[in-house]
Amino acid sequence: MVVNSNPEHFQPSDVPLLCVYAEAVVQARACAKLLSEGTGSDLTIKAQRNALSAVFQLSMRLRVSRKRGRCESRSALTPGRRPCLTTTASRWR
Repeated sequence: MVVNSNPEHFQPSDVPLLCVYAEAVVQARACAKLLSEGTGSDLTIKAQRNALSAVFQLSMRLRVSRKRGRCESRSALTPGRRPCLTTTASRWR
């Protein structure tokens, strides 16, 4: 995520939020895997909901939400434009 952003986008003070964001993404993916395998419970659903809520809130705070429906390649970007973040459903499996 940081590599695909402008160098000025994140500040050193964003490091703790980025760490929590990454942990929440990992937790949401782990819950999704358990649920897709049929081994999850109501607690797993609750944990996934909490993790996804944290991901959403932190993405807004860090300004990392996608603004376009499709991503552009780095070579197609105009100067000063950030490439979007790719998080597709296939990567969550």
